Amino acid sequence: MTAPVVLWLRDDLRTGDHPALHAAVSSGKPVLPLFILDDTAAGAWRAGGATRWWLHHALEALEMPVLRRKGDSAAILDEVIEATGSDTVFWTRRYEPFAIGQDRKIKADLKARGIRVASFPGRTLFEPFEIRQKNGGPYKVFTPYFRQWQSGLGHLVCLPQPDATRWSDHGLDNDDLRLLPTAPDWAGGLRETWRPGETAAQAALTAFIDDRMSAYAD
Repeated sequence: MTAPVVLWLRDDLRTGDHPALHAAVSSGKPVLPLFILDDTAAGAWRAGGATRWWLHHALEALEMPVLRRKGDSAAILDEVIEATGSDTVFWTRRYEPFAIGQDRKIKADLKARGIRVASFPGRTLFEPFEIRQKNGGPYKVFTPYFRQWQSGLGHLVCLPQPDATRWSDHGLDNDDLRLLPTAPDWAGGLRETWRPGETAAQAALTAFIDDRMSAYAD
């Protein structure tokens, strides 16, 4: 088995305009998408019931073979790296307080062992540190912030969905994440109303742009 690039997925469950996925595919190595449900590290940010329902269906709708694990992120990454011989891990940056600290520690630990680690933008149009005043401080008034935000839109590049991706044939087993409610099954209203996944999100955005955005107040 050729050593893969481990693509550590979190809340970036899509294939279009995905810088970390694009970089993994461009490496020429097989790609191993990995999702870890790490409730302990999340603490107060732990996903609630409705979010877990959404997560289950978003993973099912994702057009890539995701290895699903549950537990400590650092330990599971170590296990997957050892099992596959991977020397490269990519992920999309997160901005929650617990996530920033966790990602920094994991990145430092992996790099100290000679593992190549790279994080990429992909959750927002502009990263929190990109739009700043001339003195480097954050904006405190919306209008000048919005003007600078608008001025940067023309420089954004939307990455296409990879045409052909070589997925890793790793042979590792999935964990049962147990994301769906069982008794009682309270998710009936969610099933009737919401459609998780990238395709449904794109359809909702298109409908908003075509039908509602013109009436949206400034």
